[in-house]
Amino acid sequence: MYIWSTMKSTRFVLTAFLLIWTRVSIAQMQDSNWYFGVEGAGLDFNQCSPQVVQDGLPDHVTFEGATSISDPSTGELLFYANGWNIYNRERQLMSNGSVGITNSLAQIVIVPWPGTLTKYFVVMPELQGGIEWMPAHQIAYKLHYAIVDMALDGGAGGVESKYHILPQATHCEFITAVRNSNQVDFWLIGHEFNSNRFFVYSVTELGIAAVPTFYPVGPFVSTPQAGTPNSSHFDAVGSMRANSRGTHLAFTTMYNAITCVVDFDPTTGVVSAPMELDIDGSSYGVSFSNDGSKLYVGARDQGTDFIHGRLLQFDLDGEDQVAVQASMTSIHSYPGSGGYVTLKLGPDGGLYVAKTGTPTDEYVAVVNEPDQLGPLCGYVEDYLYVGLSGSWSLDNSIEYGHDCRTVQLEELPSHDPCDQVEISIANRTAQLKWGATNMFDQIELRSLDGRISHGLSISTGQREARISLAAEAVGIYMLSLRGPTCNYTQKVLLSK
Repeated sequence: MYIWSTMKSTRFVLTAFLLIWTRVSIAQMQDSNWYFGVEGAGLDFNQCSPQVVQDGLPDHVTFEGATSISDPSTGELLFYANGWNIYNRERQLMSNGSVGITNSLAQIVIVPWPGTLTKYFVVMPELQGGIEWMPAHQIAYKLHYAIVDMALDGGAGGVESKYHILPQATHCEFITAVRNSNQVDFWLIGHEFNSNRFFVYSVTELGIAAVPTFYPVGPFVSTPQAGTPNSSHFDAVGSMRANSRGTHLAFTTMYNAITCVVDFDPTTGVVSAPMELDIDGSSYGVSFSNDGSKLYVGARDQGTDFIHGRLLQFDLDGEDQVAVQASMTSIHSYPGSGGYVTLKLGPDGGLYVAKTGTPTDEYVAVVNEPDQLGPLCGYVEDYLYVGLSGSWSLDNSIEYGHDCRTVQLEELPSHDPCDQVEISIANRTAQLKWGATNMFDQIELRSLDGRISHGLSISTGQREARISLAAEAVGIYMLSLRGPTCNYTQKVLLSK
């Protein structure tokens, strides 16, 4: 969700609790910076249209896994990781930042720690379902995580602790995270290997749950073929994404193209209603469109090489599995060598595509309008020249579902109803008043990382409200009024 923003006026108020009074957007800019590839390539979405950057640390190990997170209000990079190391905003190794032994697909994921303003979990899966040739290590065959605290190292962030093992059976490389419908907590989701079971961990202010809930839903994920495919667990490799509302999940596997869409309940964490899709050959990347109505999969001829790559689209608005399967459309294909690897939805609503084995691997492709059917989706093969090898990876992050292209400053109404808002805070109670009925329909209090700690509906005819902030931790928050014609946000500082 994107909120109207303006920079027409700024006001300053000095009280015991107010730091700066200014109208800003409730920006969801957590995924504004992507870093990927072995040579330090990246994309910067802070101006909405992506800008190529080449200032990442060229560590030569970011071949597949890549994830990053930015300040949700400013879009400034906080840190990024590749499964081996975590790098700070200076693009240098974070304090205590050597965190792993493996660099799996693009499914390393960063999850904010609910109830804190500075801490994050960096979750890393094992390599290919624990294949035997991994070197001996205490976490060689385990899903594990590190804890990053941005308050360390003078605000540059540091790894507070690492090698926290999450117990469950051998699992696939692909994991993802979904925001809980309470807008505070999260769900961490993955899939077992040699099994049909999803596992779901709740992530709350207490941390990541000690044990997951299992859901035996959908196809059995394995590589039954004799020889190298079986011994290398190639179907443990793949990709999993959630749609932007967190109501559906999809995954696909590398060798047998086991592909499935399921319902997900962001309130309970329940996985249900599997819909398996038939993709001829092998696959790798998967992603929903911005509104969740389309699913995209990178397919190719079966095997480990990328031959006859195809970018496929499914229309999920079909009435049943038969209709969805029948909607499969090839958006683009290569007649010989070449294929698609990771697919990633950008904050501008475009779907970005990493390529391999093609003459233009140093370009990132894009589906400009992924919500549209077939050729109307606006695929561009050589969209951005990255200039450095992106390898197989694009950044993995929680899907937030905003589209910065839909809002332009000149579209704002000429009058300024937000000027009629008055907010005061005393004794940890916020008093809000506004000048006209039906200006706003919702009040929200968010921490700087975007987590909602208060959500209050405004009744018809209401022109004021009070909110107790007694239970909130010390820190900076965004107090917002939202409505059909105006959105108003005030930055507040709560002290002891």
